[in-house]
Amino acid sequence: MRKKQKLVKTKYGQEKIGPSRGGLKSIIMAVIVLLLLIASLLLSFFLKGNISVIMGILGFLCIYFAVRGINYGLKGFKERNKRYETCKVGIGMNVGLIFVFVLLFVRGLVS
Repeated sequence: MRKKQKLVKTKYGQEKIGPSRGGLKSIIMAVIVLLLLIASLLLSFFLKGNISVIMGILGFLCIYFAVRGINYGLKGFKERNKRYETCKVGIGMNVGLIFVFVLLFVRGLVS
């Protein structure tokens, strides 16, 4: 059975409602940050922690990407006649990843 797509009435008829582009960009940025986080943790584990400068640069790069993902998600809310679930999910993922990086930073300061 075919699923009905939501339609919205416009001045010229009906238009299909799709996900916002800003939300999709936000989710893509979150996935990139997550992959970089996993790669950096594995690299640090295999090299027994002897790559502090590279990890610092990668960490700041990941935080920058996460902030950009939040920015894309917020811009996605301004698009008209779109579904905003992707914006909400992307912003949530990026905020969660920033929280993980803050926890890793605090853990590094404590030990």
